[in-house]
Amino acid sequence: ISACLVGSEMCIRDRVQTLPGIESASLSNTIPLSLDVSHTSLVAYGRPVPRPTETIGAIYYYAGPGFFHTLQTRLLEGREFTVRDTPDSPKVVVINKALAKRLFPNEDALGKRVRQGAGGEWRQIVGIVEDGKYQSLNDENQPAIFWPMFQRYENTTTLVARSHLPADQLISTLRKAVLSMDRSMPLFDVGTLEDHLALPLTPARLAASALGGFGFLAVLLAAIGVYGAMAYAVARRTREIGIRVAIGASKRNVLALVMRRSALLLAIGTLCGVGAALAAGRFFSAVLYGISPKDPVTYLLAIALMTGITLLACAIPAQRALAVDSATALREE
Repeated sequence: ISACLVGSEMCIRDRVQTLPGIESASLSNTIPLSLDVSHTSLVAYGRPVPRPTETIGAIYYYAGPGFFHTLQTRLLEGREFTVRDTPDSPKVVVINKALAKRLFPNEDALGKRVRQGAGGEWRQIVGIVEDGKYQSLNDENQPAIFWPMFQRYENTTTLVARSHLPADQLISTLRKAVLSMDRSMPLFDVGTLEDHLALPLTPARLAASALGGFGFLAVLLAAIGVYGAMAYAVARRTREIGIRVAIGASKRNVLALVMRRSALLLAIGTLCGVGAALAAGRFFSAVLYGISPKDPVTYLLAIALMTGITLLACAIPAQRALAVDSATALREE
């Protein structure tokens, strides 16, 4: 659940944290994958000031204590922000793994210092977190930096809370908690994380629906095509099947004959299809999330599906041919 508050006091987090059913709560200026995305340039301590074309850029956020724990972002090294990171305490910062590699390649970034731009204040890196998705689901190794919210005033704050309670009940609880502290405090844009990500995820969902529809249509056409081809091939061999049955071949022998021919065609089609899919997979990598274009499980499932379709397409015409009387089949041209 996230909610935006205007002119909020930092004690709102402590109030929400004590509510029944709340597992964790924190504050930030915004949340990842929202429309509010800000960038900055960074300079590492001990490194020459880069030229404008060589600056290291990163997405930045302001985060409160427990922010990474609330969003279940894994802490790789160091610590999160705490209530002791105040304006009077040493200036600190948390960065993600991608930014650590950019600022301090082949070095441990924990404990080193970084500043914003050429004239910013030096801040010590006290934590390194795993990479995430910040602007879009296509993000790969996107550098990100997090400033402690308690060291900077923010008049518009996002409250984030994680809970096992139903969404409606949790939203009502949060509203009551905020209003109990200050009834004049504006509270808006309250909703679940899924609600807030609905717009950023819309292109991905539309693409998934479109590709899913095309995939279903392709499977349907393949099934019709395979069935038609096998039905035609078996129909042409009706006389042969009749002869085999007349001289003593069992239905099992006839089915095995048809299936062997189909298995050969299936193997050739599978090799060609897998090769074409591997070649075309790189063109679809931009719309694939959390899965590789060469995912072996996906290929195995696709092969299993087409194998089932092929076997069914072969079995039906073969059973129909076996039902024909052998004498009738022998009289056919």
